[in-house]
Amino acid sequence: MYTPNFLNLGAAYSRLDDVRSAEAVWDTARSLDPNSTLLKQYEQYLFDLYYRSGLKAGVDKDNAKAISDLRKAVRYGSLKVDAWYNLGGAYFTTGDTAEARTCWERTLQLDPRNMAAQQGLAALRR
Repeated sequence: MYTPNFLNLGAAYSRLDDVRSAEAVWDTARSLDPNSTLLKQYEQYLFDLYYRSGLKAGVDKDNAKAISDLRKAVRYGSLKVDAWYNLGGAYFTTGDTAEARTCWERTLQLDPRNMAAQQGLAALRR
C-alpha cells in the first residue's frame, strides 16, 4: 500500500472524531514509513489529545482513564517532561509507587532541575 493513503485515511477518521481508527491506521503508516514528516504531525495531534484527556480524567478522579491516556501521551511525546511527571502523579494517586518512581525518574532524566518530580520522589522516600 501507499503510505499517504493511510495518512489521509487516518486524518479523515480524526475529523470524524474516531481517534481509535485514526490511531490504528497511522500505526500501519508508521510500519511502512516510520520517518514520515506528516506522521510526526499526527503524532503531535495524538499527544495533545491524550495529554489533555488524561489531565481532565485526573481532575475528574478517573484514575484508570488518566493513566491510560497519559501512557498514550508519552508514547507520542516521549520527550515531554510534563506528560511523564503527570503520569507519575496518576500512578502515585492510585498507590502504584513503583510506576510513579519510574515516571518521575524519567522526568528528571529529561529535566534534572524539575522540582515537582524531585518532590514526588522525596514523597516516596517518606
